[in-house]
Amino acid sequence: MNSSRRPAAAGAAAPDRRGPCTVTAVDAVTAVVTAGPVAALAGWNRPHPAPGPWGLPWQVLLGAAYVLVALWLAGVAGARRRAGRPAATAIPAGYRGALAALPVIPVCLAAEVLWHSRFGAETGPAALFEPGHVALVTATFVIVTTPVRSAAARTATGGPVPLRHLWPAMLAAGTAAALVLLCLGYANAATYPAATIVDLLSQPDGPQVRGLAAAMAISAVVLLLPLLYLARRWRIPFGAATLTMLPPVAVSAAGAGGGNLSVLVALLIAAVVVDLLALCLDPCAARPVAYRGFAAGAAFFTWSLYIGVASAAAGRVPDTLSVWTGAPLVTAALAWLLAALLLPETDTPGELLAGPPTTR
Repeated sequence: MNSSRRPAAAGAAAPDRRGPCTVTAVDAVTAVVTAGPVAALAGWNRPHPAPGPWGLPWQVLLGAAYVLVALWLAGVAGARRRAGRPAATAIPAGYRGALAALPVIPVCLAAEVLWHSRFGAETGPAALFEPGHVALVTATFVIVTTPVRSAAARTATGGPVPLRHLWPAMLAAGTAAALVLLCLGYANAATYPAATIVDLLSQPDGPQVRGLAAAMAISAVVLLLPLLYLARRWRIPFGAATLTMLPPVAVSAAGAGGGNLSVLVALLIAAVVVDLLALCLDPCAARPVAYRGFAAGAAFFTWSLYIGVASAAAGRVPDTLSVWTGAPLVTAALAWLLAALLLPETDTPGELLAGPPTTR
């Protein structure tokens, strides 16, 4: 029998018409290197940023991180070209977007310098809405998600993939979520100290409790979306939730200066339990009910633990019962809706693999 006609096993290498695929080791280095700009942005955006490592300003470290990313990506393409790859296929699958986004970075940095020289340096949420900053983060997002696109090109859809093959994509997905939370610093519920959470949830109404409620809803979506994307494409291995949670926790720790330690510990514990929940439910595109149930259960447990650990650290329970008991239910409902949008009822495993039907 001709082995070339056998279907690819689930999780095995899949043919990629867009170009060659990279190995997991290259994606692993890419995931670590591309996390550098996000770490530098987190240090730069701190309320009172002290000098970074070696006493260097964070702006210098940010530029150095982008230079390192550019050198690495150029090195990957150059190594494949020297190995005899044709020029048209020297850029690995999943890496073209990153190489296209690289020239945008210096333009965005120059735009920020011009903006500050004309309108002055802004702080707080105003700085996050600067056009140059928004464009910079968008280009960085494309670069950071390179291992996710590479893994999508390298592995078949719908089957289980070992953690050793998928962890760079998981780490990159978590770094992308951390970058989004960094831009939504005004709506990151993980930056609130425990005592502040209890005090605000004790208020029946007011702008501050509404701000926390909105931050919890937004953070729930941002933290869960990478995991739901991975589970929609593959059967995720144990450890996926923990890996995707690590970068957002690190960014949130930098944003709060370490004053939210108990909350961050609660999120990490919740990630381990979410991994156990995924092990039990096996959420994937072929199991839509389990997929949506996993989303709702993960959100409910995460934010229940968020409030519970904050209450334990503060030494008291919030006074307004309906607020702190209903908040996890709201996040669970939002997670269920998000899962329903990502995996509609009309989706079947065959449709997900083959794509939409074509008309003649």
